[in-house]
Amino acid sequence: MHSFNSSGFFRSVRVSAGLSAALTLSLWFSPVQAQQRPPRPPGQPAQPGQPAQPGQPAQPPTPAPPAGPNVRRVYTPIPLPNSNQAEDSLTQADIPTGQGGFARDYTFVGRVQDRIEVDLRSDSFDTLITVLNPDGTFLAENDDGPGGGTNSLLFARLEKEGTYIIRVQAFGGAGGGPFTLKVTRLRPVP
Repeated sequence: MHSFNSSGFFRSVRVSAGLSAALTLSLWFSPVQAQQRPPRPPGQPAQPGQPAQPGQPAQPPTPAPPAGPNVRRVYTPIPLPNSNQAEDSLTQADIPTGQGGFARDYTFVGRVQDRIEVDLRSDSFDTLITVLNPDGTFLAENDDGPGGGTNSLLFARLEKEGTYIIRVQAFGGAGGGPFTLKVTRLRPVP
């Protein structure tokens, strides 16, 4: 599908990711403008970014297409930094969960038999932490850690080698705000 206007066009591309999954991307293409344009005949309207007449101010350029309900974002989980800690915020700009809330996903690389501790803390919302296996299946989840507070603390043993996802969200989809996420690889007890 193409949708044209004077400054560019949208193009939707369908990408298949196997037998049952596909993704449709909407991309904005803008034609490359030449550095030199031939002179415009008298009386012809000015093009965006060109002066109406020599010595007059330029017409404003055509703005980029607005973000809206028809603009799709691409899902890209955030890699955890080498410190295995992130200080971030959960907002309405994050991934809609379909349950009235939002989630923010992080990735980390795990090895077979790694034991991890995932600590999620926030003073702004009741935290919920979920860990997904490299194939996207559920591994573990925790709402409230020890001590009866609203922070989450989770321990898990990794069964597979690969990139895991840690999902940060507010319990019951209620709230958001600043949080601290920390992943620690635990050493086996000798």
